[in-house]
Amino acid sequence: MLKSNYNFRKKYLRWAIFLISIPSIFFLFQQFQVFNQMHPQPKDKKRTPMAYVFSNYHQTQGELFALEKWTLDNGTAVHFVGASTLPMVDVLLTFDAGSARDKDKQGISLLTCSLLSEGTALLNADQLAERLEQVGAQFSCEPGLEMVTVRFRSLTDKNSLDTVVSTIADLLKSPSLPKKAFLREQKNVLVALKNEAQSPSAIAGRMFYESVYANQPYANSVLGQEKVVSSLQPKDSQAFFEQYYVTHNLAMTIVGAVSAEEANQIAIKLSSGLPAGQKPQKIPAVKALSHAIEKRVDFPSTQSHIIMGAPGLKFLDSDYFALVLGNHILGGSGSVSRIFTKVRSEQGLAYDAHSYFSPMAELGPFVLGCQTENKAAPKAIALIKHILEEFQKAGPSVQELEDAKNNILGSFALRFDSNQAIAEYVKNIGFYGLPIDFYHQYRNQIKQITQQDIISAFQRRVHPDKMAVIIVGEPAGENVV
Repeated sequence: MLKSNYNFRKKYLRWAIFLISIPSIFFLFQQFQVFNQMHPQPKDKKRTPMAYVFSNYHQTQGELFALEKWTLDNGTAVHFVGASTLPMVDVLLTFDAGSARDKDKQGISLLTCSLLSEGTALLNADQLAERLEQVGAQFSCEPGLEMVTVRFRSLTDKNSLDTVVSTIADLLKSPSLPKKAFLREQKNVLVALKNEAQSPSAIAGRMFYESVYANQPYANSVLGQEKVVSSLQPKDSQAFFEQYYVTHNLAMTIVGAVSAEEANQIAIKLSSGLPAGQKPQKIPAVKALSHAIEKRVDFPSTQSHIIMGAPGLKFLDSDYFALVLGNHILGGSGSVSRIFTKVRSEQGLAYDAHSYFSPMAELGPFVLGCQTENKAAPKAIALIKHILEEFQKAGPSVQELEDAKNNILGSFALRFDSNQAIAEYVKNIGFYGLPIDFYHQYRNQIKQITQQDIISAFQRRVHPDKMAVIIVGEPAGENVV
């Protein structure tokens, strides 16, 4: 009996001590938390760098944006810019699958791109649109001469982003590419081609590319040729998709309010359903024109549409900045450019006159153009050529050079005033393989260009006597070449 009482008292004492100690333990825990807040532990300086987390990792920072780049295990190149101002993210998937890859099936790139919004193996077009609309997402597929861009914009809350990413991943993995939709889009393209035949500017543009890039992939119009488009079959779209929509032919751009790790997961999920495939062969080198070309198209209009030019510039080009800055003075700066001032302001020959370089993977076109009265077409062409030759010989004046640099440098940051704008420029870095700091160094490169740099570049690269001249309008009865 005594032993029983003793055991009971011992057990009771243990519980009493335990209950009394709880407040003390809780108090000490609170004090420990307060101490940690007042004396934060230093971060581990040996934390694993991103270069060990992501394959082929590079980063660059500047006042425009901070850009990170890496490669997924499946070969997809990812370019990421964190932008936390808005709870949104823009994602661009760029495939080397533009009309330059159409080969003998001109128009197939456009048709394939237009069919991507027609649904997946499990969702029809309406269901796909409804699912994306429910979370406020925007989706499109945009065809071009060199690239096709699949893009979407989404809110970054987990439900919205997960829904959009999984839906687009399913779409890329198994697009339905339905026959009925193919036939409908095929008719739409044929209608667009007929409309193009009624537009003098569109006629001139097509003929210019066909003349400058004869027997080159850049001659392929995005719309294709009527006879070829009419002969295309749904199986052609399926084959084109399977060949070009692959991870080794994909560059991905992500800009928005997500972390690099989250961007990586987005990229993995979007590309996981695509086969590795192969990157297509490079576009053949573009040859300079060996002689002048003149082509006229009689068209019942009061004005002649004039396009003249030749192969000019590619992105990875040693003369890139000299030619771009020089053209800004020549005809690329609107109402203060030489061509505009002399052709419109002084001679009154055209409402607008301009010039521009359109850089591509290979030599993109150098274009000069205007619209003028039919009878004034020869005079306008001769004047533009004279301005070009004069500029080529003497280059810009000191004042013109200073004004052009100030204009470019002062307005440059405005080009990157939104996430979408940033994504467009970053897309170029990924698609064309530009240096990761290309746009960060842009202004420094422009600052260093001299008058002699411009003269030298234009004399070596631009040949006024070897250009294509396209005139669409009522015949003026006088040759210009």
